[in-house]
Amino acid sequence: MKQPGQRVLFEQVKQGNVKAFETLFHLYYGYLCQYAQKLVDDRGTAEEIVQDFFVGLWEKKEDLNVETSIKNY
Repeated sequence: MKQPGQRVLFEQVKQGNVKAFETLFHLYYGYLCQYAQKLVDDRGTAEEIVQDFFVGLWEKKEDLNVETSIKNY
């Protein structure tokens, strides 16, 4: 089954769709951790940063306005 596009997922998250949020998390968590680790040079800190990002994303979902991708957001 094909995954919905990022824009659709963001709109669904904005509406409070937990499954869409979980999909974004599973799609990007690993990539974002790798990227953050390059910046902070510590795996644990990188994971905390990414987890905090996703918590903040969920907490502010109503205000979510992502025009590009989660990588850029």
